[in-house]
Amino acid sequence: WAKAWSISKSTTWNESYWKKLCTTLDLAKLAAPMKLAILSRLLPAKQALIVQEGCLAHLESILKWKTIDIHSCESDENRRAAAISSMKTWLASCYEALQEISKKLDADFVVNDSSLALQHWVELEPAGTTWSDYCHQEKLRCSQVENIDFTSTGGWTLRRDRLLRSISQFHVLKDTGMRGQLLPKLRVTKSINDFHATIELMSKDFRFPSVDEFLGICSAKPVIGPLTTLCKHFQKHGTCKYGDACKYSHQTSSSTSISHKSEASPPYTVANRRHSMPDIHTAPESVPVKPEDTKSTDQVKSDPGVCHYFEKHRTCKFGEACKFQHLPQPPATAVTQDDDEPRRSERLRHKDTKTVGAVSPVHSGPSGNNTVGPEPPTLPDCAEGPTQDGLSILLSAEASVADECEICVSKARELLVERGREWSPLPAAEDYQGRVRELLPEEKRDLPNQTHTVEIRWDAKDPPVANTGDFSVRMLSKLTEEQRSSFANECQKFISNGWWVKSSDLKEEQGPAGVSFPRFQGAWKSTSTRAVIDLKRWNSTRPKASWDGQPCTALVMSWRGRCSSTDTTVFLDLSKAYYKNRLKVNEVGWIFIKCFGELYRTDRAAFGAGFGSAAMTFGVRLLMTAVCMAIQLFLGEPRNPRLPDLAPPATTPSDVQLSLAKHGINWLDFLDDVLVFGSLRMIALLTLCMRLTAACIGYEFPLSKID
Repeated sequence: WAKAWSISKSTTWNESYWKKLCTTLDLAKLAAPMKLAILSRLLPAKQALIVQEGCLAHLESILKWKTIDIHSCESDENRRAAAISSMKTWLASCYEALQEISKKLDADFVVNDSSLALQHWVELEPAGTTWSDYCHQEKLRCSQVENIDFTSTGGWTLRRDRLLRSISQFHVLKDTGMRGQLLPKLRVTKSINDFHATIELMSKDFRFPSVDEFLGICSAKPVIGPLTTLCKHFQKHGTCKYGDACKYSHQTSSSTSISHKSEASPPYTVANRRHSMPDIHTAPESVPVKPEDTKSTDQVKSDPGVCHYFEKHRTCKFGEACKFQHLPQPPATAVTQDDDEPRRSERLRHKDTKTVGAVSPVHSGPSGNNTVGPEPPTLPDCAEGPTQDGLSILLSAEASVADECEICVSKARELLVERGREWSPLPAAEDYQGRVRELLPEEKRDLPNQTHTVEIRWDAKDPPVANTGDFSVRMLSKLTEEQRSSFANECQKFISNGWWVKSSDLKEEQGPAGVSFPRFQGAWKSTSTRAVIDLKRWNSTRPKASWDGQPCTALVMSWRGRCSSTDTTVFLDLSKAYYKNRLKVNEVGWIFIKCFGELYRTDRAAFGAGFGSAAMTFGVRLLMTAVCMAIQLFLGEPRNPRLPDLAPPATTPSDVQLSLAKHGINWLDFLDDVLVFGSLRMIALLTLCMRLTAACIGYEFPLSKID
């Protein structure tokens, strides 16, 4: 755990190490027993003894876990409730012990001299930090100051002037116009809450998602002085033998580290995709390591221990007698013009491999831990294993479960239509509602066998006066002929599919029109040119919407933690997912789009609408829940081809995932992308059922977008 979080056992006791350890434990969301175990291991000997003495004082309550019977109470509700109650009591007692131990350890850093606390508050500078980090530090030091009431009129004036001086050091306020807008408003604030609210309102006016992105990182250099000069030993090793008594500052300069990382990162090219990945096993900064453990050819220019002449010319006149290192040249990955389009796995820089068929090859390597050594491999290298055609394997497995899938698809379509019939709030956008309804005979179908569609509505307000400006014509004139042709072809797809329909005029009561412009993503993307629509004015009069999905890092960690070496992983991507969701036009109206000097209208969730991500998540999760519930019912009644007619209406995607995990089926969703993993046969049943069921609402998982 300590290695994963880049924490090492410290031999010295100082406040910075203690705060870092506490913050990391809180971020990891560990329970009190695990925190006690980690503290006793990572703290210095004297402080670890305090932890052990505190545990001995509460030994009776800490050892109560031995009396909790967990395994034999799964079928008995009363015993299960009693076990849960006992578990909560035990965790609460461990938390009490942890609180007492933390107070004893915090006592070492209590400031006794009030004048010293005031001095620390006055000398705090925002150099190299974000505004939120600076405010946290300022609030902490402000709370330590005695004999000054910062909530009073005089005290708040003193604190406000100090905050004004600090915020003026951020680069965005170096602009005279920006200073003239923000600083006069801050000077008349009456409390700290008003001060922060004014800054947040200004950031929202400029369409920034947070104050930190609005202000950025303060690049002001610290003033040279005895308490503001950075301690070089602390910057290098993370510790200082003088601790808080050191006359130099123990602040870390995040701006320096960020620029260093950006300069050290190699450019992304096809030949070094695999070599440009970050090392997940990098040793902690505070642990001295040998140069060969961390050196790579990507860091040659900043490493004085590597022979620069040898790296450039691959020869050196000193030969083996050279006092600098001669690193071997890594094998280059040759990419010819005959290679197929790079797959998603290559674009994510996981590996560099040639495509076989429509999907990336499935790699299998040796797994297990049969050898004992100082550095056992934690992850097998996929490039070392044999390669097989992934698409043919998946399609063969799907063919073997076609009969079972036919039963599941029939039930999944019933569940999808029945569960989506009523209007339901969109996830993270409660002012919007979505449902699944049957298509009318005159409505255009996106797929031949489509029978239903996902429809979105909201409480429509009076739109502002329509804006007749069209900046797309002037912008498109600056593009090259190739770029203009690529963008025109992408827009023509929307027109030929019936998603964009030409409109004669735009009335004022119909709201502002969006302007379409191209976003070029590169030739390696499945959609190299994307037609994005500027709908900022249109979104400003609609209810706010967000997205409640997990970030990619959390999804990858979840996949790595739940996927075994024998599992099959398949990645599916919806095609044109935004435009597969329709608007309830008779309630919310059309979305108007200007492009190439023409005016179009659409009844689809255009790429640029604020609710688009929430609508897409709503449709994907509704589909996945229906499919997984049908498979769950089939696996529970394998001999009954009709399947039970009853399904819990309040079943959530999380409930379904837990019930299917024991059958070897797992899945994660990210907007219009779905990652499924588990046993090959079960995954084939799931993917085939997904593709066939999705067609009834116009969704499509094309084979070209399956990895």
